[in-house]
Amino acid sequence: MPDFTPEEQALFNYLRSHTPAPSGSVPTPANLPRRRPAARTAAEVERAEGLNLNLNLDRHRASRALRPRRVTPRPRPGTQSLPVWIFNRIKESPAGYDRETAWTLAQAWARTVADRDEFTVWSWAVGMSRPDAAAELKDHGFTPDALQTLIQGKPARSLLRTGYDVQLVIYGLYRAAARRQTGP
Repeated sequence: MPDFTPEEQALFNYLRSHTPAPSGSVPTPANLPRRRPAARTAAEVERAEGLNLNLNLDRHRASRALRPRRVTPRPRPGTQSLPVWIFNRIKESPAGYDRETAWTLAQAWARTVADRDEFTVWSWAVGMSRPDAAAELKDHGFTPDALQTLIQGKPARSLLRTGYDVQLVIYGLYRAAARRQTGP
């Protein structure tokens, strides 16, 4: 050990040792424990606090073999997956989308439609760049045929293809359906 002055030796001992901080004082790095205690799990906190959060944490511990396996259909050999097929249709469209935009649109369309035919019908009805509109309309139970309904003297399909807000089109479709049920 090198020769220290008494002040240096006291400082060295202070920095190297773990001494509890005097009560009422602010802890310093030398007073902190060397290792942090392990974080408690949500179940441990729930038990310690006497809470009933209904977290159902046991299901997360089930082995993978007991969990249902989510199977996604694979394309037949020699055919393209739905997102790739949609991407190619978008890239071939006259709109001239760049690759990144086309891929983003293809992924959104793949989440919205089930197959190639449905994509073709919906993209014709609402426009290539409106997968969100198709999803909203499907959520409300509308089909592409319903978009022939006139709203403000124009087909709903035309309004959507020109960028009209999908919520206003849905409102117009509901109003038109209500008018048909009650009469003119």
